[in-house]
Amino acid sequence: MADAILDRVVHNAYKINLSGKSMRNERKKLITDRPTP
Repeated sequence: MADAILDRVVHNAYKINLSGKSMRNERKKLITDRPTP
């Protein structure tokens, strides 16, 4: 049943290609570059 639901959702979906920097990687850099107290 879940397969049928996902098939309908994907069939009517739009594909959006994103380019640029990953915000997840940018946040990881900020967190790991902090000096430890």
